[in-house]
Amino acid sequence: MNIFESDEKGYKMIFSNQRWGVGYKNFSPEQSLVWQRHFESDEGFILLSGECCLLTKDGEKIELTWLEKGKFYLVKRNEWHFNLMFKDAEIFIVENNDVDDSNTENIKLKEREVNYLKQNNKVLKLISEIS
Repeated sequence: MNIFESDEKGYKMIFSNQRWGVGYKNFSPEQSLVWQRHFESDEGFILLSGECCLLTKDGEKIELTWLEKGKFYLVKRNEWHFNLMFKDAEIFIVENNDVDDSNTENIKLKEREVNYLKQNNKVLKLISEIS
């Protein structure tokens, strides 16, 4: 048996085989407000502790989902998403092992999208804490 862990801040792939990988992510003040979508992989999220908000969008409609422990959240390939990690948050991320910049698109949130998120007091507090 193997045991994998990370004590780094932010995201780190902690296991990968020929097909899929598991990443570990926790709070980092450097987290950014950037949408991403993967062209060749679904991406799954599992909350381990704390609070994490998974954001998705379809066209102009943004959905905020507060992750709950014990549930698996699946974002389908080509779906815009990102997560906001609170200081006590830890999640596992499951995706194809070959997800990288060549098959992922990243775009910064538009000002109106950030303003929309700031209407949620919990998200507003977090946005003010990150760079």
